[in-house]
Order: sequence, then structure tokens, then C-alpha cells
Amino acid sequence: SDNFEEAHLHEPGIFKRYFEEMYSIVDSNQKIKLNGGETTIQELRKDWSFRDVGENFKLIKEDTTPIVIQYDDEVKGRLKAIEGRGLWSGDRAFLQPYIISLPTRVFNKLQHKQEVKPGLDLWMWTSNYDPIRGFPLEDNDQAVILDPRFLNW
Repeated sequence: SDNFEEAHLHEPGIFKRYFEEMYSIVDSNQKIKLNGGETTIQELRKDWSFRDVGENFKLIKEDTTPIVIQYDDEVKGRLKAIEGRGLWSGDRAFLQPYIISLPTRVFNKLQHKQEVKPGLDLWMWTSNYDPIRGFPLEDNDQAVILDPRFLNW
């Protein structure tokens, strides 16, 4: 909001104001096409169709592409399993903490990415990831060089 004041998080009114402003920019009665018909986000919510809401409505309209970071052995094992069997119902929820969303223009330039299994549209990062500095974006560089000076924080 243009009238942003210092947030006092212990004042309940700040949350009411936040949600009032957020809902004022959302048109929940905007018509969307779904399954050959027309509906609204509000109608989908009333029908408990939250998957359809998630797929058809984005509060922040940003062109991003998700990519899975192979941060530890657990995620590496799950990605290997997905590669062999495909996606199962709990896989996306499991992977969520390992996913970062990159601007699609940056994602398209990455060299060290690979689709987990052809046709799934699930991508994984195949190069280094620094647990302190995160994902390398400088010059679209794909190789993070671990610097011991940053490991003592």
C-alpha cells in the first residue's frame, strides 16, 4: 500500500487492514473457463475445489518456473524414485521445501538443469547449491564455488 506505516505486529488491526487491502485487489467473481464451461474463483471455493483455484488463480502474476534443489540425500532419493516410477500423490508436497521459483527468462538460460523424467515438467538443478548463499544467479553461472570464509557464520 502507498500509505504503509511502520507495522506494529502486536496490534490485531494490522492484520485486518492487510487482508482488507489484499482482498480489495482480488476479483473473486472474475469469470474463468474450466472444463468447457465458465465459473468463478468464488464458486470453486464454495465447492471446495481448491486444486482448481490454485491452478487458475495467482495473486502474484509472475512468470516463474519451479526447479527442485538437490539439497540433501532425502530429496535425491525421492527424485531417483520419481525418475523410475513417475509422480505419486505425495511427491509434490514432499518436494515443496526443496523448490525455488526462478524467473522463466533465467530458468531458460540455465545449463545445469534436467527434467526428472521426460514429460513430467518437473525440473531439478544438477549443479552445486550453496547452503548459505543459495542459488547462483551471477552471469547465469551454474557452478557455485564453495568459499570456506562463508562456512563459519
